[in-house]
Amino acid sequence: MEIRKIICRKILSKSGIYGVDYTINPYVGCEHNCVYCYARGFVKDFINPRLKWGEEIIVKENALAALARELPHARRGTILLSSITDPYQPVEEKFKLTRGILKRLLEFQFPVSILTKSPLVRRDFDLISKFKEVEVGFTIITLSEEFRKLIEPNAPSIQSRLEALKFFKENGVSTYMFVGPILPIITELYLDELIKEAKEAADQVIFDKFNFKYGSYSNLKKALRGSELWSKMESRFSNTFYQRTKEEVIKICSRYGVNFNFCY
Repeated sequence: MEIRKIICRKILSKSGIYGVDYTINPYVGCEHNCVYCYARGFVKDFINPRLKWGEEIIVKENALAALARELPHARRGTILLSSITDPYQPVEEKFKLTRGILKRLLEFQFPVSILTKSPLVRRDFDLISKFKEVEVGFTIITLSEEFRKLIEPNAPSIQSRLEALKFFKENGVSTYMFVGPILPIITELYLDELIKEAKEAADQVIFDKFNFKYGSYSNLKKALRGSELWSKMESRFSNTFYQRTKEEVIKICSRYGVNFNFCY
């Protein structure tokens, strides 16, 4: 892993994501190296072309100073941590930028939505619990560790995510499970169980389909090509699949009494 530091011009970015006003990405790149991730398409000009995705992390070392400069002039709105990186990937243990950012946001009581795959977020419960408006979400798209190792090779285990999600819910923090992207077979086979788990761990489940842009499809294909899994998956990618999945989600969530939302 190569770590490079940069000085960023700004850290608070306006967002086009529904329900989110701003995003903050303290790092560029992600050590989790999820093969379906579209973020690499947004930051390819920053990452060293000699290195593969997940082999270099860029640290915005002046993130806290930039945020302190920007916050007093920003219109109040919901901030997502983060949209194109994981704010609690392993490098956060050393640099603690996300923790510092939460401290700044707490001073202004901006509403915050945290999305991660890492139970490291539990470290910051002392800060998170002091926000008037806050939610913690975990991306979980399958319950199979075998599949997880194929598509999210360096990400924390699914069980550790579920346990962290339950921790926040049990301690009064609003929680959500992000099932995105929904993938044929990988998510499909576990849809019922995922929603059943969400009933215990999350206040709502948010579903999203696969983003075919930014090289995501070719990366997924490259990672799985030649496998029996890919031969089954490839033919199932379609608008029909996502419409059928949406209908199935509505049925299952209604059966278990789970709140849900779609991004598509």
